[in-house]
Amino acid sequence: MQAGEALSGLFERKFKIAEIALSHRTPAELPEILGDAAEPVCASFYQIRGEIPGFLLLIMPIDEVNAFLKPLLGDHVTEEAMADSAFGEVGNVVGSAFLNYLADYYRTYAAPTPPQVFRDMVGALMGSLAAVFVAEGQEQVPVVRTVFTQESEKLSALLLWIPYALSLSELRK
Repeated sequence: MQAGEALSGLFERKFKIAEIALSHRTPAELPEILGDAAEPVCASFYQIRGEIPGFLLLIMPIDEVNAFLKPLLGDHVTEEAMADSAFGEVGNVVGSAFLNYLADYYRTYAAPTPPQVFRDMVGALMGSLAAVFVAEGQEQVPVVRTVFTQESEKLSALLLWIPYALSLSELRK
């Protein structure tokens, strides 16, 4: 809820959460978690530090990024460096709202690193994350997927929270 409200405040348009789903995936499944692994996306990526470590990503198909950012940037939306900076900040606002909710709910501490923005195929991006989990010997990865809608349209922006496997089970204790 807080992530949708943060988007609404930033863009002065109504955003809602259309879907929240928790699943457990193998690292090998991560590259195709959003469907076609070859889909080009823009992602605002954060590592989460603190008592609920993991990764947080705001991901959107590249062809939708300019339309999404136009209310913020106007004609500057076609300047890739400016668009990436704005997308990183949008991810920062949305991700921080989400993390603040989690930290308050679990009465714990979580802090994101500064945003990094990537433009790549979703399979390549998620494959890199999968490699981290494989290197740590994790066989299952908990994934929280959030899909937003904007007024009457479904928005392809996804917020993915991927905690380290043990942190999710430890929080439930």
